[in-house]
Amino acid sequence: MARQPTKTMPPAPNYINTDSGEKKRDRPISSSSSDEPNTEGPPPKRTNIVDIDDTNNQDPTPLPQKSLKFRKMPSVTGTRTLASGLVITAPPKGGFPKPQLGEPIWRNVSATQKLKWPQKKGPKAWVCVFRATYEPNAQATVEKLRDIIPKIVGSQLAQNLVLSTPTAETALHERLPPPYHFLISGLLEEQIVTLLELEMCSCKEVTCFFIPYEMPLPTYIRTLENFSFPDNENSNIEIADIVKKTIRAQSDIMSFIHNHIETPDAEAAIKAVDTIRVTSLRVTATSNLGKRTIWNVYCDSPPKFTVELYYKWTALIRGLSFVSEDNGTAAVRLRDCQFKCIQCKPFDHPTWACPFNRLQGWFGPSPPQEETITMMDDEGSPQKAGKTQSTPTRKNTPRGRGRVTRRDSKRSGRAVLSLLKSWKKEAPPSQGPPKPPTTPAIPEAYHLPSGQTVVTHNSQSCRMVQTQATMGPERELVTPLAVKPPTPSRMVLWFPAQGSGTTKAPAWKTPKLPAQSPTNE
Repeated sequence: MARQPTKTMPPAPNYINTDSGEKKRDRPISSSSSDEPNTEGPPPKRTNIVDIDDTNNQDPTPLPQKSLKFRKMPSVTGTRTLASGLVITAPPKGGFPKPQLGEPIWRNVSATQKLKWPQKKGPKAWVCVFRATYEPNAQATVEKLRDIIPKIVGSQLAQNLVLSTPTAETALHERLPPPYHFLISGLLEEQIVTLLELEMCSCKEVTCFFIPYEMPLPTYIRTLENFSFPDNENSNIEIADIVKKTIRAQSDIMSFIHNHIETPDAEAAIKAVDTIRVTSLRVTATSNLGKRTIWNVYCDSPPKFTVELYYKWTALIRGLSFVSEDNGTAAVRLRDCQFKCIQCKPFDHPTWACPFNRLQGWFGPSPPQEETITMMDDEGSPQKAGKTQSTPTRKNTPRGRGRVTRRDSKRSGRAVLSLLKSWKKEAPPSQGPPKPPTTPAIPEAYHLPSGQTVVTHNSQSCRMVQTQATMGPERELVTPLAVKPPTPSRMVLWFPAQGSGTTKAPAWKTPKLPAQSPTNE
């Protein structure tokens, strides 16, 4: 029997969605050979998109990396994978927060680098790591940055990458001092734009920010406090109106704009002030005062100043008072109370309120614990963050010789113990040593009948001295200060007052008492 010829079936059409093929239009044929292989059946996943949930789906042939390639679909895990395989934090809806840098990038950079770096040819940009500080030896940080930047812009296009390390002009005595911005050069304009569009890169290796070479003007002006407004949006609008009226009434602030803008504009000052807005921040001052609200003032369209002129203009606003008829008078938080986030380096929020380490898919340091979010400080230290001094930490525990206060121990300081051990301990013949009360109420001063006053400082340390001793031929009884002395004369342990400037060690002194017993008042 002759074999019948096999009937060739036409390939099934591909549809745009995954529903039924009825009444659906055909997918247009792509001209790209990499996206549509010459095989029948449903098309495979695109080869230039890496699925972060499927580790086996890797493209065997790397594609040329000309620009940043993300997945087009929304990220569920908060991460995105580049074409190079680098997994980074995905930007949230609306983009990453904009760090309001409160200091010039060039601060404390050596004079030689200030002269040489602007002369570098080609496009340039800055990169700063998360929680940056000046590093005399920045080799480890530079190696991490040299590893991830080619993965972002493409390894073949980053062969001439140069990362210039800053050198400090002077040694600054502050926490995480500058300079800490590295200069990026040796890339094409397209690669620099790619880094700046990314803004922030957080991966397992490092977390860093990409900043334009010409530092953009911040929109943050100052922070106000002492208002009694409720914390809501209507209050923010009303406070913004108060700020606008107050600034408009200051001729020196308004004229500063007209005198320093590059292009003369009679309405430049009015336009800038009209864009002022206010946001509130709820914080806890201390564990005793409870929560309070402060308000950040922003200018969304600042005058066309240089960075230095912008800081001078905002400094003029620093001395103003903002008066409300019903909610008090607000003042600007000055330099001593100025916020400074040590993580992203802006001045509009403290460290514990940093928005970055609360992003979904974040690879950087974790946010601080809830119990430390209690102070309006700029460092987030446990001692400043609302913990009482009774909680021993590495920062509030006295150290070294002469430490006397030990609230979490049954022993007193070394100086007191050595002094007590040098005496001969002997009980009185008629009665045993008096027992101190369970919760002694230690007075700060003893008023004597003769008019003399014996003042005791640092009484908390005296509470730890629960030792009775006798000394001298008259067998004078030495007791804790909380116990009323049974004899006309007694020994008083005197501590130098804190902050008095004296460095003398605690000493025992014998007051001259009359024949009758002293009375405590």
